[in-house]
Amino acid sequence: MENPKNATKQQFDSGDFPSVDFDTCISRLINVCQLNWLDNARKNLKSFRDIRNRIEHFGISDSIEAITSLAAKSLSVVLDFIASDINQDLVSEHEEDIDERFAEFDFSPFLAHI
Repeated sequence: MENPKNATKQQFDSGDFPSVDFDTCISRLINVCQLNWLDNARKNLKSFRDIRNRIEHFGISDSIEAITSLAAKSLSVVLDFIASDINQDLVSEHEEDIDERFAEFDFSPFLAHI
């Protein structure tokens, strides 16, 4: 949420709110949640966010190797976050589903635009 002080349960449930921008989100994770390791990962996440924006607005102009590399680095950040900062009971409860979804991930729709 862009401004958590203005958040309501109804807005959250309906998804009817302006979301937080990338830099604010990372700053909150570092400063509020004290995820200091994330400061080092910010560059990889920002690079992936930037390439996602270019793809969305201008089409793919980067090589599949470059995109795959950034995706892998960003996924590594997310997996590290899950491993170190998410309630492991919740992760364990959904681990099989998570593993299946990763195994089924299909790059072909993404690659079709190249």
